[in-house]
Amino acid sequence: MKVSPGLVVMLAVCGLLATGAGIAVLADETEDAKEITLKGIAVWQGKRAILKAVLTPTDDKEYDVVYTFKWGRRDNTYYGKIKGNLKRGTVRGTGAPQNKARTFIFRAKASRKGIIGKHYETTKGNPKLTGDIHLKR
Repeated sequence: MKVSPGLVVMLAVCGLLATGAGIAVLADETEDAKEITLKGIAVWQGKRAILKAVLTPTDDKEYDVVYTFKWGRRDNTYYGKIKGNLKRGTVRGTGAPQNKARTFIFRAKASRKGIIGKHYETTKGNPKLTGDIHLKR
């Protein structure tokens, strides 16, 4: 089938051209418009906890996040922010309980599969490495 150059330009402008780049752009826009749930583990000073993170987009590659996990017998909820491309590259985040008794940051690498990185406690000022974070889609 022969396609006219005018039709190709019109499809590209409308975002309908099925090229690899066009699909990626449309997927990024669609994903950023909805809530994203990641699940995995956090290791804190050698102890593991099942971690769930629910991200709500607030801006381009910025999210509000609610982390839930069980530590011992206690259910915990932390709130924070995540910035970065969740599909590839560097991602940074924060987290703290509502009373801000403890504060954490994390630095991680993101891929289409999830986020893998390190978290640090910042309650007393300078970041102190406290463990690993592994979250999957």
